[in-house]
Amino acid sequence: MLLYRTVPRDVTTSQVLRSPEHEWLHPVDSLPPAACLLKDASHLCLELTSDREYESFASSCTWDDAGNRLDMLWLFQSMNGSDRSMMPHKAFRCNVCTNEKFARWIAYRIGPFVTGGGFEWGGFGGVINSQYLPTYRGTNLHAFSSYALGNVDDNNALAGYPPIHQHHWHFGEGFSMHEGANMQNHADNQCHSDEGGVMCLVRKAPREHAWILTPRLLPWTEFNDVRFLESPPLTTWVYFALKSAEPDKNFHQMRNTWLFLMGQEHGIRSSYMVHTKSDGFIWAHHKLNNTQHQYRAVPLESTVIETYMHTHPGLVHDMWLFQGEAEQVFVNPSVYSPNKVHYGMHIIAHVGTDIRSRQYLWQPAYLLCAYNNAGRDEHVCEDHVCASFHRRSRCVLNSVTQPFIMMAFFSQQLAKLHDLGEIVAMHSMLRIYYSVPDYSVLGFTDNRRASRESMVTSMRMHMDSSNDPNCPLNCFGNIFNKKSWLYDVS
Repeated sequence: MLLYRTVPRDVTTSQVLRSPEHEWLHPVDSLPPAACLLKDASHLCLELTSDREYESFASSCTWDDAGNRLDMLWLFQSMNGSDRSMMPHKAFRCNVCTNEKFARWIAYRIGPFVTGGGFEWGGFGGVINSQYLPTYRGTNLHAFSSYALGNVDDNNALAGYPPIHQHHWHFGEGFSMHEGANMQNHADNQCHSDEGGVMCLVRKAPREHAWILTPRLLPWTEFNDVRFLESPPLTTWVYFALKSAEPDKNFHQMRNTWLFLMGQEHGIRSSYMVHTKSDGFIWAHHKLNNTQHQYRAVPLESTVIETYMHTHPGLVHDMWLFQGEAEQVFVNPSVYSPNKVHYGMHIIAHVGTDIRSRQYLWQPAYLLCAYNNAGRDEHVCEDHVCASFHRRSRCVLNSVTQPFIMMAFFSQQLAKLHDLGEIVAMHSMLRIYYSVPDYSVLGFTDNRRASRESMVTSMRMHMDSSNDPNCPLNCFGNIFNKKSWLYDVS
């Protein structure tokens, strides 16, 4: 029996949308199309709802010991998401699957993780021995045309949300989740069941595109069991599958970046803190090709392929993205300074009225997307217990040179409904997939000389809490000799 901790959010949302002060918001209940089919999109499709080749490969997998194909650097399971302690690696197995019939596919699984709900955390970080993977165009790089990132059960079936919330799953050229060539999945990457559901965790690059990565390949993930506390034990495995692209073909390089909102109080996992005693509002100005961009400038020759919004919906009244300058969004932009959460009992109505007034003036900004309108909630029920889960909120960006104004609104009423407490860690971002015509345009991170200890330290630092004195960096031992393929000790 699956009992989910999440409370349906659409009841309060509909009440808010019907209230007089918010009558100018218009929810859209129709199913959104695939991002590549939206108006003004590039029509390069990254989404798919079925991949028979992948499904055939996954269903045929028999698992062997991975040996030296993968080093498990960091393993984590705790009821406390800020716990940086690491579990002994001997409690887990690392398996690999290959199949001559699907020669370009390879899959790994790490586990098993046995969880009991209550938003229990699990996580894994490691390094792939890339000597077992094909290289690309005579270089030391690796190109992939498809991937699957998530958790699977003992039958290799991807676990959806619910019960498993993919807090983040990154596979890329460096440790950092901000590496632009990373492949990634998150819980809000799952589609509505009408559009393929959990199969959206399988991603396929558009034709003549590929993810192109350095030989230091780092998988890193954290997940949650969102069932009620003390639910029956659930066994899953951290899982990733990769399909190598044709090694001699020239591909456009797939990359990703994001636009962040970041308030004045920083939290764990690149979040910011929002107080819930009143409604709140935050906004920021962005430009993708700005060299001061939060991660790195997006080249002018890039093509934007897919974008979607990510936030923590339990507190969020809505999140908007405008194309234009602040002066085109607000009548008086100086009233609310950027990159700061502003609070007030009627601030949502006040800001909305200001934006609506500016829309009647000369050359207003264009609303590209709104979180509530661009996605759809999916209701999941079992044994008369129901919960609502927000599926992917798509957006269309057709320019890397235009300015953008991004904003989020926070509802005290939603915080009370969801019993969120007085302060909440928040993400408000737009994830952007784009491509560049030549894989050498941006260069690559040379991370091959990073030590094992420095990578483990970085993973633990990301969680932003005190070290566990009972678990030093080598608490689960050195899996490989330090003079092996994994390390450069010179």
